[in-house]
Amino acid sequence: ITAGLVLGIIVGLIMPPWLYTPLTVVATIYMSALKMMIYPLVFCSLIIGIMGIGSIAKTGKIGLYSLLWFTATTAFASALGLVLPRILHLGKGATITATDTVVEAATFTGLIDTLENIIPGNPFLSFTEGNMLQVLAFAVIIGLSCLALKEKAKPFVDFCGAVNEISIFVVGKVMLCTPVGVFCCIATVMYTNGKETMIQLAQVMIALYITYFIYAFVIYGGMVRFVGKYPAMKFFRNVAPAALNAFSTCSSSATLPLSMKCATEDIGVPEEISSFVLPLGATINMDGTAIYQGVAAIFIASCYGVNLTLGQMAMIVLTATLA
Repeated sequence: ITAGLVLGIIVGLIMPPWLYTPLTVVATIYMSALKMMIYPLVFCSLIIGIMGIGSIAKTGKIGLYSLLWFTATTAFASALGLVLPRILHLGKGATITATDTVVEAATFTGLIDTLENIIPGNPFLSFTEGNMLQVLAFAVIIGLSCLALKEKAKPFVDFCGAVNEISIFVVGKVMLCTPVGVFCCIATVMYTNGKETMIQLAQVMIALYITYFIYAFVIYGGMVRFVGKYPAMKFFRNVAPAALNAFSTCSSSATLPLSMKCATEDIGVPEEISSFVLPLGATINMDGTAIYQGVAAIFIASCYGVNLTLGQMAMIVLTATLA
């Protein structure tokens, strides 16, 4: 995967135009093959996970701890995305020419709206539209119902177990193509953006990746070592396939099958925990996005000579966390 990533970056910067189309086709097929099993895997593994936990109270406790943990790490990531670029003087000397452009702002889905829409009116529509949060909510409701019904729900639970095994088998075969998929994905991204864009955004990208690496190795590494009591370097070695795949595909959801595989098989996280926490994390624990929003705000403000106040920075942290 690492070799595919490095080679893809090099090829993407120097490849001729005729190579772009075949690489795009392969990259699209790889991404579709990954996404194909996400929802059956998430739905069924979550139900199996809840049955494995064996208690409604314990399931609620794990869910609550996960939500609190994700909220705290996201808020901290957003704050770090504001502080570090200021230390690095990001945007100093850069200029942006403002233009009169009509832009239609995207609708911001607030916390209340999210809570109102978390229960799917039509669960099948949630699957077809790829609404992961609604799929998770539906799976939790069904899983807790199966837990309460016990023997009466056993045929359905056995069916979910079979679908889960099939999903894992298919994902395992798709993973054999990951080095090629990663190569094609990153090569097309590099080709599309081009060297000029990369050079223009170099200082933003450098600031971003410095922040990402500090956050990943210091914060995540520290939590793994001191809270999880697991060797940090061993952890990063074990999650490297998922991390590299996420970097090249730019999709935490598409990487979810590989993340679950790394967690259960390589790190030894109990399946009932990983099948519950990882889909939830891929949906709402977007620390990288929170960091990016902070860095982007500081960069644009610096380019325009706007000195953000503490109150404005606190508002950015709050907005990024809720988003």
